[in-house]
Amino acid sequence: MLSQMKRGSFTYQSMHAMRIGLLFLLCVGLNSGLNGLAAEEDSSFQPERVSFLIELLASKNSRPQQVHRDIDFPKNYQYEAQVPVYLAMRQLLNEGAGACDGLCKHFEDQRYSYTKKGINGDTNRSVGSVSNEIFQCILCPYHYEIHFITRDQRNIGLGAEKDLKDWWKTHREQPLWQLQLEQIELALKFFSTARTETVASIHPDAPRFDTEEFEKLRIENVEHLQALKTSINALKKPYVTQLIESGGSSQTGFTSLPWTNAAKHNRPNTVPLPE
Repeated sequence: MLSQMKRGSFTYQSMHAMRIGLLFLLCVGLNSGLNGLAAEEDSSFQPERVSFLIELLASKNSRPQQVHRDIDFPKNYQYEAQVPVYLAMRQLLNEGAGACDGLCKHFEDQRYSYTKKGINGDTNRSVGSVSNEIFQCILCPYHYEIHFITRDQRNIGLGAEKDLKDWWKTHREQPLWQLQLEQIELALKFFSTARTETVASIHPDAPRFDTEEFEKLRIENVEHLQALKTSINALKKPYVTQLIESGGSSQTGFTSLPWTNAAKHNRPNTVPLPE
């Protein structure tokens, strides 16, 4: 009987568990709204929801092996099991400031979360590093919405803080929209004066952008930051970015998902469901 329940690499039980997780994420996503300017923190916010979502950041897969700059995914790696991880990341962004206390508690969580492709090669990410990333994207929503033109921009605002937990303790009572404006102002100050000859390249082994290209991207960054500032300031509400990593693009981002690995691993995009 049990053998009849199996479909592909998923058992009936694991697929059922994933369905429950996806249904939960769909419900909270529809309840909170998924893009643009978010409502101020919900007075009925439940810390239990954030705790549940953070637990979903821990993958059901074992950590795949790192081989030099590549990741060796084992044959039994269940790419479909990474979907709740991806959706939990997206929903935690929407939780706003209400998620920050819970995220801070998991900064040292070493459990495997997902695999990322970046300019330095493929890397495995822990729940702690992902929690840190989400925390920063809530406070600095422009992070993945602007061009990466120098590694110096990693040290803007929160990037320069030695202990984000301590920073949050002294800022947690301040409205999120005000905190976002402060971070955007710091970014505007940086990009308004940045020049290709005075900043670092995007990678130690990469050349700097030529002046024309750098100026084009720098100006676009300034314009985007200014637009965010104007919107948040006008409505006095926090902004929710929809970008965490780069969405599994061909260059960087979440690469251990069914749709980002289908071609690479010669696998179908669809997940066989139990009858």
